[in-house]
Amino acid sequence: MKILIVIHYFPPHIGGMEEVSKSQAGSLAALGHDVVVLTCRHDRRVPAGESTGAGYRVRRFRALNFIESRFGVTFPIVSPSFIWSAYREARDADVVHIHDVFYPTSHSAALATRLAGKPFVMTQHVALVDFPNRLVMAAQRIVYRLAGRPMLRAARTIVTYNDNVRSFVTGMGIDPDKVLLNHNGVDTGFFAPCSPTERLVLRERHNLPASRPIVLFVGRLVPKKGYDIAYRARSEGYLTVIVGNGYVETGISDDEDVRFFGPADRDQLQDLYRLSDVFVFPAVGEIFTLVMQEAMACGLPVVTTDDPGYAGYDLDRSRVALVERSAEAVRAALTRIVSDPDLAHRMSGYSRELAVQRFSWDANYPREFAIYGAPAQRTEENVR
Repeated sequence: MKILIVIHYFPPHIGGMEEVSKSQAGSLAALGHDVVVLTCRHDRRVPAGESTGAGYRVRRFRALNFIESRFGVTFPIVSPSFIWSAYREARDADVVHIHDVFYPTSHSAALATRLAGKPFVMTQHVALVDFPNRLVMAAQRIVYRLAGRPMLRAARTIVTYNDNVRSFVTGMGIDPDKVLLNHNGVDTGFFAPCSPTERLVLRERHNLPASRPIVLFVGRLVPKKGYDIAYRARSEGYLTVIVGNGYVETGISDDEDVRFFGPADRDQLQDLYRLSDVFVFPAVGEIFTLVMQEAMACGLPVVTTDDPGYAGYDLDRSRVALVERSAEAVRAALTRIVSDPDLAHRMSGYSRELAVQRFSWDANYPREFAIYGAPAQRTEENVR
């Protein structure tokens, strides 16, 4: 099949959606499909077009991204030429897969696909993202109402990765029968635990203390993700490393108990997961996000918000810390884990077990790719 994937940004641009789409493109190409990715060019040093070693092609288009630099919201604005290119690619494609309804790339691709007379499928990654800026919140609601809802109604199938996003989609009046709830997927070979010796090497590489417990947060620096709670849960008993980009509140900065790392690419994230002792993610409305699954695959104990959405996962609450969304509760859970090696060991093993059994890309992607209407069976020759 010829499959067209459309996403606002693609690696080397850093982000969870970007990594999901990269795994998707590579896996589809490994099955023998002809895969093209349409996306935006975030940096002039990145080629406008390339044929990757993984067997798929990427076409990048110029876009304006002043909204991200001004408000911290990734929202590239494309030119009309993007619509024309999307139309030409969609006209020849068997399947068009669009990532998330929020972006102008998605709106343009949906229009081009309908003009080409082709159906499209979607992955909706997130629900409404909480930002402190009221203008940003109002703009999100307008985009979802005016562009998002019509796109979701027009999509043949919509993939979501947790119950919260599924509820967000169906809450916009979308037929639940066309929403596929699936686990996200991570490469559990790449994201895997390391030896104590390698951990020391990684800590030295990133100028982090050899013996102090390290608590890791990864995510966009927005209140919804809970970076501010992770910061306020700091303690002299451990070093909190906060990874991601965004705009931090006034008064939040590095100190002796907190290190702001900045954005990290996939290889850096692998290092950071492996050198850390605990993963903390006090987000609201987010269930088993990609970074949490990557951390679990690396064997990190997890401290996260006790969201009602976890009720459907049949979790052992003695081996994953689901806590109240407050700095005090998070700090108490982190302190308990770093001071109890036996508990940390049990939680570590449980994290890895869940990641391999439920969240590996190999375990989850055949069900998702079946929505294309062609078998997604793999042989030993094309298993990554």
